[in-house]
Amino acid sequence: MYICDIHHEKLSVFCSTCKQCICHQCALWGGTHSGHTFKPLDEVYDQHVSSITDEVAALRRRLMELISLVQEVERNVESLREAKEERVREIRNAVELMIARLDTQLKSKLLTLMGQKNSLTQETELLESLLQEVEHQLHSCSRSELIAKSGELLQMFNQVHRKPMASFVSPPIPADFSSEIVPGYDTSTFCITNFSLLRRKADPVYSEPLNISGLSWRLKVYPDGNGVVRGNYLSVFLELSAGLPETSKYEYRVEMIHHASPDSSKNIVREFASDFEVGECWGYNRFFRLDLLGSEGYLNTANDTLILRFQVRPPTFYQKCRDQQW
Repeated sequence: MYICDIHHEKLSVFCSTCKQCICHQCALWGGTHSGHTFKPLDEVYDQHVSSITDEVAALRRRLMELISLVQEVERNVESLREAKEERVREIRNAVELMIARLDTQLKSKLLTLMGQKNSLTQETELLESLLQEVEHQLHSCSRSELIAKSGELLQMFNQVHRKPMASFVSPPIPADFSSEIVPGYDTSTFCITNFSLLRRKADPVYSEPLNISGLSWRLKVYPDGNGVVRGNYLSVFLELSAGLPETSKYEYRVEMIHHASPDSSKNIVREFASDFEVGECWGYNRFFRLDLLGSEGYLNTANDTLILRFQVRPPTFYQKCRDQQW
């Protein structure tokens, strides 16, 4: 119970003007509250309790709504995780089927090779058996016996030689397997003639466009180098000359052909992935030293020709399909 500090009476009146609780003596004779508006304290208290109770109820409703929203977010999180796991299962199943198809391709190729090997092995065993027989005859027969059997032996040799060696030569099985995830490269070749003359001009030269899936690519080559490497390095760039207005990533390879050798391992290959916009170039300022082009067999000095091969692809079939709609 609260008591008035002045009159030591119970606080029973509320001064609406001063917004404070007072006793009845303060209201009647205190002087400081003359002319003010008063209300019974119990009535004002009940009003405040009612107002606070209403607000508490509103806060509880707000709390319940927030809890409900949290639960909705949690359910949303769970549904996202379940959807992601479902996609993971789909991808795993698809990849397992792809691997199974690759295994089938491998088995088919291996069966062909094993058939070739068995044929060669049978012929090898036949020749080894024949050679052993001939060696035996040479060492065990008398001169007269060998002369008598000579015709038979020569006939056996002739039968062996009737089957040409070309019949045993089979084309190699290509070591390539189709991918159902990553598209294959599209390829174009750029043969640069009069290379030395172009070096002296110092201007860039362009390949014929490679038009694929609604996009147009071309190779941009500086025969005498670009910028700070001019005179020292061959500069090679891939340019997207036409395509979608948005930036997209593409994988590309640039290969310089070794003209003096059929061995592709001697070719110089650079590969990378870059984000291309229309009109933008990506590549290599220092592709290869100019002073080594001829001595290392890349520049054909007899006809002054340099051959470059470039390849490009989108990283996914989804992107390839999107490009085709452009």
